[in-house]
Amino acid sequence: TQEKPDVIHISNALLLGFVPALHEALDAVFVCSLQDEEPWVNAMGDPYADLCWTAMSEQAKHVSRFVATSDWYAKRMIERMHLDADRVRVVYPGVDIPEAKPTFQTTDPPTIGYLSRLNPAQGFEKLVNAFMTLKKEPALTGLRLRATGGATPADIPFVESIEKRLAAAGMLESVEIHKEFHAAPDTAFFGGLTVMSTPVEDGEAFGMHIIEAMSRGIPVVQPDVGAYPEIIGASGGGLLYNPEDKNGLTDALRTILTQPDHARQIGQQGYDHASKVFSVERMASDMIALYEETL
Repeated sequence: TQEKPDVIHISNALLLGFVPALHEALDAVFVCSLQDEEPWVNAMGDPYADLCWTAMSEQAKHVSRFVATSDWYAKRMIERMHLDADRVRVVYPGVDIPEAKPTFQTTDPPTIGYLSRLNPAQGFEKLVNAFMTLKKEPALTGLRLRATGGATPADIPFVESIEKRLAAAGMLESVEIHKEFHAAPDTAFFGGLTVMSTPVEDGEAFGMHIIEAMSRGIPVVQPDVGAYPEIIGASGGGLLYNPEDKNGLTDALRTILTQPDHARQIGQQGYDHASKVFSVERMASDMIALYEETL
């Protein structure tokens, strides 16, 4: 009852098992996004992870073009799935960019933001540790931390342990932790942030939280791994630190938190870059061009 599609876009490589049946029924061409499959597959452990990679590589033969969210992840998946490099394209995700730089960013009081799942793997505990260290410093006694992104039932004991540590240190009242997450945050979350950091030490294929902050003129601090250098390095919209340096995160945050003029400059650079590279309009244009090329 529906018009036959010319292109079917699979949202990630974990769904490639559907492609043979769809191809037989519809005879369309296929595009598949590549975005953070690796940690999900590797978490299966042996022998299932290897079996899954083999199956994904085999089903990849039905796909005309793969779309990676970054150059870094494209190279990772070309190697991991044995893909032909000429079948892989990079299309950066995009967000709505305001015409003028918003006035979300402030240093009064200095406030760190965290936007991701409230989970150790996403670096939340490392950020809390850095916050507690910095708040003891005379120049940052008013420091605050605001975190959102949601917690699964499995995450709740971890979050409660973090809250107990903060309470024991007399810092809980300076921290907002939103365990529920129903929609993308806006003014209520971003308003008043000085800097944002989600220090995933293994890196990610992209990091939407980074461009959400940059589009609002908020500097970011991330480890120098994964796609983060690709996003932040070209923009100047944040600071990268060595994740093997135990003080790297704390030192980078301090630099932004204690230098308001520098923070504003970084925020402006991030906004300018996001306007050119990470807009939803640019993303749509690039994706349309990829579909046309595929056909």
